[in-house]
Amino acid sequence: MHRAGPFANARVPKDYCLPAYIVRLCVLLLLLSVPRFSRPPEISAGAIETKATASKKYLETEESKHTEECGQMELNDVMESGESESKDAPKFISQSRRAGLVFPVGRVHRYLKEKEKQRVSGNAAVYCTAILEYVVAEVLELAGNACEDQRLKRINPRHIMIAIRTDEELDAFVKATISGGGVLPHIHKKLLAKKVSWKNEPRN
Repeated sequence: MHRAGPFANARVPKDYCLPAYIVRLCVLLLLLSVPRFSRPPEISAGAIETKATASKKYLETEESKHTEECGQMELNDVMESGESESKDAPKFISQSRRAGLVFPVGRVHRYLKEKEKQRVSGNAAVYCTAILEYVVAEVLELAGNACEDQRLKRINPRHIMIAIRTDEELDAFVKATISGGGVLPHIHKKLLAKKVSWKNEPRN
C-alpha cells in the first residue's frame, strides 16, 4: 500500500492504539453530530376532546356547505329547465286581458248563455262586459266625490244614491231604489220661512 504525503514512509506498529482522551473526544463529537429528538409533550384528555369536537364541527360545517351548494345547483338546474319549458309552452291569455278589460268576460259569457238558452257570440260578451265596467266606473267616481265632500274614507249606500240621483243620465238609467241610501236632501219652497222686509211697512 503506497501512502502520499510527508508520512508516506512512516511505519505504524501493529500494537499501536489511540489515546483514551482522543477516543472520548471522537465519541462526543459523534454524539453532538447526531440530531436530538425532543420528547413530545404530554396531552391531557380534555385537550384531546376539544380537538376532536373542533374537528367534528369543522367536518359538519364543510358537509353542510357542500350539501347547500349541491342543493342550490340542483335548484338552479330545475329553475332553468322550468324556464325553458315555460318559454317553449304557449302562454295562456284570458279574454279580459285580450279585450283590455278588468271585469271577467268569460263569466259574463257563461251567464248570458245560461239566461238566453241559445248560442251567444263572444263579441256580445265583450260588449256587455265593457258596458258594465263603464257604468260601475262612473258610479264609483261620483260616489267617491260625494264621500270626499263629507270627509269620509269609505263609500256607503248613501253616497251611491247621491251619485246616481245627482247625475241626469244615471238617474234616467237607474230607476231602482237603493237599500240604505235614504233620500235626497230637499226642502220645498213653500216650507221655507218668508223673508220679512221692514222697509216697506208703514210707520205708526
